[in-house]
Amino acid sequence: EMGGSTSAPTLPPLPPPGTPLDVNEGKFGPNRDPDKDFPKHDNAKKGRYNGVSLGWYLFHPDSKEDNRLSLTKEREQVLATCKKVDKYMGLSEYEVQPQIERVTRGVQALQKEAKSTKITGAQIKAFRDGKLANDIAQTASSCKRLRDGWPSIEEEMNESFNVCKRNGFEGGIRDGQLVLDEDSNKTEECRKIFSRLLIMKTNIQQKLQTPQSGCQLIDLLEAMVNAGKGDK
Repeated sequence: EMGGSTSAPTLPPLPPPGTPLDVNEGKFGPNRDPDKDFPKHDNAKKGRYNGVSLGWYLFHPDSKEDNRLSLTKEREQVLATCKKVDKYMGLSEYEVQPQIERVTRGVQALQKEAKSTKITGAQIKAFRDGKLANDIAQTASSCKRLRDGWPSIEEEMNESFNVCKRNGFEGGIRDGQLVLDEDSNKTEECRKIFSRLLIMKTNIQQKLQTPQSGCQLIDLLEAMVNAGKGDK
């Protein structure tokens, strides 16, 4: 989860739905503060990169590469992809995620009232005059937009990342670990697309594909409500 709620009351409010999320501003971590979430020298975490922490290199607004991709056409392609990804990640984090959290709180409240973790579609429909069922339907619709958008955005992202690979940029996720070759040809465009690829392939993919959580949980709840029966 990227911008999930914590017990700290001082978090700035999330931007409104429809706002793009630029990961290079570093405001998507638990504190929504790049200095706290992506410190420059973070010895506790694995991943150092040319003397700075990998998180700082990829996500802190002060991090920049001086070199650029040499071909204008390639620069424009990669940056255009980044803009599309920002819009998609905004949908994920500023719309879908808060809705999932609201539904989760509602389900927990219903379970508490029912004194059971097993609840039925009929109970969901009746709870709070149907408000929880409405929240589930709204969230399912947002999850559908997120899911429908994934294949084309993933394809475009991979194409742009391949531009970087052809230009000598070496990086990826191997065996669940982030790998970035310090000797690879680093450019600002490739730093940007790589940071987005990383978040998309971890957080957003998990939100869509993890059983019993995220959008998969919402689908399950929606099916229960539509059937009017069944257990969760």
